[in-house]
Amino acid sequence: MKALIAKVLCVALVCFGVASLGCSPTEEGETKTLQRNVDKTAQYGTTFPQFKTVLDARLAEAKKDFEAAKGEGDKEKRAEKMKTANAKIGAAISKLDSYTAKRKELKSAMNHPNVKKQSASKVDSARKSAKKALKKAKKKIEGATPSTIGELMSVVGDAHQMLISGGASLMRLKSTSSTKKKKKKK
Repeated sequence: MKALIAKVLCVALVCFGVASLGCSPTEEGETKTLQRNVDKTAQYGTTFPQFKTVLDARLAEAKKDFEAAKGEGDKEKRAEKMKTANAKIGAAISKLDSYTAKRKELKSAMNHPNVKKQSASKVDSARKSAKKALKKAKKKIEGATPSTIGELMSVVGDAHQMLISGGASLMRLKSTSSTKKKKKKK
């Protein structure tokens, strides 16, 4: 009975998720997205002061376009224009979110219980590679002086890729332990 209920709930959630993917943007939703972009721009401008000028300039463009979109008479077109305005800064915010999340993930994986269970030689090598990647990516970010949003996104994208490549062994060790544990339970 519990299995049947779980399956029904899963199907309902999947249907809801698929249905919501096709939804058009709304003025309310885009206004919330703009506020999130404003908050994140302030956060990243503090965390990465070398990016503040470029982020603030891009946010100002997005806000200007957002305000202009409010003058659109048609509700659907207005929301669509607001979405386009948000996308101007949203792409950079998303890149910075991905970069900071990957840094956090690697740092957390260093001492993850599943990693600690691996052989010392594997763990030491993987940790060394991840630490090197973290240091190299941080240096890339801190040394950057982008003058455009494109340059900023390129630098952050490169640094993010460094983390992915350098942390791959550590992440494999983490997931290998989890996979082995799950297989033993079955």
